[in-house]
Amino acid sequence: MRLLALVMAFMALTAHAAGPADAWCRSSTIAKVRQQALAESHAAGRSKAVAALAAYDRLKPALDAGCLESTRLDSPSARPMNQDVIAYAWLLNDASAYLIAADARDDSPQDESGSPACLGVLQPLLGDDMRPRPGVPRNLGAAIAANVLQCGTRCVTPSCKPTNVSIWSAYRSESAAYTRHPACPYDARLVQLNDGICVGFDAGAFATSHTYDDAGKLTCDDRSSTSATRCPAMLVLTRDHGRNTTRRFPPADHSALSDPSTACTVRSTGVDAGGTHFALMGEGRDCFGGTAYSLIEEIYVLRDGQPVLVRRNSADF
Repeated sequence: MRLLALVMAFMALTAHAAGPADAWCRSSTIAKVRQQALAESHAAGRSKAVAALAAYDRLKPALDAGCLESTRLDSPSARPMNQDVIAYAWLLNDASAYLIAADARDDSPQDESGSPACLGVLQPLLGDDMRPRPGVPRNLGAAIAANVLQCGTRCVTPSCKPTNVSIWSAYRSESAAYTRHPACPYDARLVQLNDGICVGFDAGAFATSHTYDDAGKLTCDDRSSTSATRCPAMLVLTRDHGRNTTRRFPPADHSALSDPSTACTVRSTGVDAGGTHFALMGEGRDCFGGTAYSLIEEIYVLRDGQPVLVRRNSADF
């Protein structure tokens, strides 16, 4: 009787493992679905974007199965990827490639987080640095990296942040309590630090995103009369006897404003309740179209009338 009970228990477990969702996670099923999607992508009489979207739709039931949700690919003790996991990883990569092709349409799908769908489907395979996780086969890793790069070229707004940057909450706690917009009554670009003193920044010639071809070629002029051509600077306005004096200071070494690839991500200035510290804050993709995503939080104080960087809580992904 005990043997019969063990056999029945084993059969029950086997039946559970073969549920509808699990069926999509088998390498044999995945191979068939990928082949069907490939056929859809080459169907005659369709535009490339429409065919790619049809191919993605063919993969959707397998994507919805979430076969990697219980697999900790980033765990140091994780076993090597088995055949089923590798097959599913290739399916995710295919889905990303089809969405890149479908992205030529204005109504291309977006995931719920607001990130491009082509990047979102790859998240189970990416680490916090947006590179393929350790253990991913080399050829698959190269394919994933190529798709991440292509997704990133269309991801230039703050809404395109990676979905795996929860670590930022540990950093952002400091400036979250800062007042975002204590308006300076003398200059709308600045915020008021305390009576008679306003602070802020001017990203100048590096304030906007640029193309990859511009990398290493941008120039600026500290003596220019227009912000569009001036070099980035920290600004300090002092009010004395009814007169305003605004001074420009070079960005601190290794600060976001000092780097053309991150200067465009600095977006706002905040001031603490005591009026002793202020923060530069922002976020965004690499200013030259790369896939890196920067979250900016830099804490400053004024010393002898000059801004001094005292803490850099920024993070790059």
